[in-house]
Amino acid sequence: MRSLFDSRRGGSKFSWLGIWRDRLPDLAIRWRFHTLVVTLAITLVSAYCASGVRFDSSVEVWFLDGDPQIELYHDFRDRFGKEQFIVVGLFPEDVFASQFLDQLDKFTDEIATLPLAHRAMSITNAEILVNEGGRLNGVRLAQTSSGQLPQTAEEIDEFRTRALRSRFVVGSLLAKDGSATSVVIMPSEEAIDVDREIELVKQVRAIVQRQFPSSVDYGLAGTPAINDAIFRAARRDFLLVTPIAALVVALFCFILFRTWIAAFVPLIIVGVTAVWVLGLMGLLGWRMTFLTSALVLVIMVIGVADSIHLVSAWQGERRLGRSARVAIRKSLYKLLPPCLFTTLTTMVGFLAMAACDMAPVRQFGILAAVGAVIALVLTILLTPCLLLLASASTATAIHSHGETRADRILLWLGRPTRRLSQGALAAAAILMLVTAVLIPSIRVSANPMTFFRPNAPVRKDMERIDEVFGGSASLEAVIRTPKGGQLKWENLSKLGKFQRWHEQFPAVGQTLSLVDLVGEIHRVQPFRPNREGTPRGVATALRAVERRDPELLHRLVLDDYSLGRMSIRVRLSEADSLAAQAELADAYIREHFNTPEISVQYTGHVKLYDDMRKYIVDAQIRSLTLAAVMITILMCVLLRSWKLGLFSMIPNVLPIFCGLALMSVLEIRLDPGTVMIASVALGLVVDDTCHFLVSVRSHMSGGETLEQAIEKSMSSAGRAIIATSLILASGFSVLVFGSFAPSMYFGVITAAVIVIALVADLVVLPAALLIFRRTSQAK
Repeated sequence: MRSLFDSRRGGSKFSWLGIWRDRLPDLAIRWRFHTLVVTLAITLVSAYCASGVRFDSSVEVWFLDGDPQIELYHDFRDRFGKEQFIVVGLFPEDVFASQFLDQLDKFTDEIATLPLAHRAMSITNAEILVNEGGRLNGVRLAQTSSGQLPQTAEEIDEFRTRALRSRFVVGSLLAKDGSATSVVIMPSEEAIDVDREIELVKQVRAIVQRQFPSSVDYGLAGTPAINDAIFRAARRDFLLVTPIAALVVALFCFILFRTWIAAFVPLIIVGVTAVWVLGLMGLLGWRMTFLTSALVLVIMVIGVADSIHLVSAWQGERRLGRSARVAIRKSLYKLLPPCLFTTLTTMVGFLAMAACDMAPVRQFGILAAVGAVIALVLTILLTPCLLLLASASTATAIHSHGETRADRILLWLGRPTRRLSQGALAAAAILMLVTAVLIPSIRVSANPMTFFRPNAPVRKDMERIDEVFGGSASLEAVIRTPKGGQLKWENLSKLGKFQRWHEQFPAVGQTLSLVDLVGEIHRVQPFRPNREGTPRGVATALRAVERRDPELLHRLVLDDYSLGRMSIRVRLSEADSLAAQAELADAYIREHFNTPEISVQYTGHVKLYDDMRKYIVDAQIRSLTLAAVMITILMCVLLRSWKLGLFSMIPNVLPIFCGLALMSVLEIRLDPGTVMIASVALGLVVDDTCHFLVSVRSHMSGGETLEQAIEKSMSSAGRAIIATSLILASGFSVLVFGSFAPSMYFGVITAAVIVIALVADLVVLPAALLIFRRTSQAK
């Protein structure tokens, strides 16, 4: 098999591409009008399908069908109902002022009437147990002897005292110091999906603004509030970031081609590609997430490269005096192999994400890979049509203004000496070792609070409510026992200790289980254990509670007291620190539970976030490994030498290491957005390497030496490589204007990797080729 350094003619051709290289240009020109009609028809159909794409910001969308953790969560939700809730934090001057209490009561009642709200709880309608003539009864905490809300100073003081003594109120409905209060809203069964939850949040926000004057500060928290914030931010980013990216691409293309007509050709290609991909998304019934909302921008950036190379080559041929048709034929003939190969490497980079166990990441990779293929097909078939329709002024050349400083720099880079080559490779090796040391210190997170910038209103509200009310997210422990086992003293004692064990962690604000209800009953109506180890009379008392408020009991225990739950209210801002204690929790459960008498399993949103964190680590390893192996194989095929293929990966792996090390230095976490950086960037940066190596091999097949081939390739392909790299980096950098921190970091780090890869391709790659050639010849 011939290698890159085999200079015999014909060595650079792939025989299976020969026929297509000869036929495609003529077919593209001959059927150009048919191509335009078919493209327009497919675009219209795709636009119709894309209109049906729905947005989903729920945590469940991140899990694959059949995932054991999501199945456990769904089973829990089916049995106990939804564990999501909305917290409306209210911060008046005086919580216990009679005027505010009246407003709070009206607000709570109005929220409870909403079809999408199942229940609204506040200090004005919360109930406590009392013993009335030997019978348990529930009365409103705020109720006075007259049956009204507190009005006099004495009634208000009494109410304040009762409220601050109640475990069920303090930390959830009332701040520990009584300075703030909250309304906890449980969505109804009609809020069956995230769209309804978002609608409920909108309704709640509107009522808050209407019921309370501007002097009462408020904030919203909870999973539905996060979903609403993600939806609004994703819509904003789609409407703002995408047009900015399109403008950036158009400006760079104009600077490159010096004419708006040629500049808009690549933009049309990527615009049509984006519509087709979104249409496919709608056809498959896939939902958009905050991750896939950046898909259009990514397609725009990656899809523009091939069309830029084609238009640039077409202009070069036109400058030589060739007709438009001949220029298209020659340009397509010359660029088909490298464009095909770069599309394959980009596909591999994106498809590597299909190895991830998070559904949106997998879908993003598949759709982006399909987008790369569509962009290539449209570049080959549609670009000739558009260029033939363009005016003669598109023949303006990017080199038409004489030699520039960039040309002189490229000329100098194209003549590397042995000493400079050795220095470049030594510097690259040292840099790779340094970055390899930094990479393991990258932190991992799937906490949705970190999806937002530190100054985002939703994040400030969440942090404030977490601090005052002890948390806005829940971790659920499912307790299983034999029939009646939930009521045994031994199991109640274990569960109570388990609650106290969790409450020692700063991230936990409050825990609630059957133990608390039994303790409240014991406070009002003391009991002792019977011979079976069950509290005497507690079953009767619980039946009384069930008759008065069946939901209160059934949200804590089910199935003849064989299935219970312990709700752990978690400060979402500190959920990652709680996840770090997972091994301690597992050890505690193994020691005290998981026997035939009692067992425990975790579920809930906080548990799902922790599972996502584990999937992220696995996805990073699997996707990057798969992408690196497959791209290396492709490079070996392209260069027809496995040694040279491995050697050529140096300027491509080095930027990835630098990007990951940069994440470590800047303390950027590995999350659902940044987990894509390594595999995606690897698939992109190798494109310039392919174009450069194909150019080198083309010159060598004409009889030139390696040194001459490098110099000419630097002059001919170097400018296009710089242009496409700058466009890619600028396009990804636009994500800095987005609302989501993961997308912003994904764009910034990917842009940095592309710039580093550009330097590596222009400096390290020629050095590697020369050193490898000399080493091969020495042997």
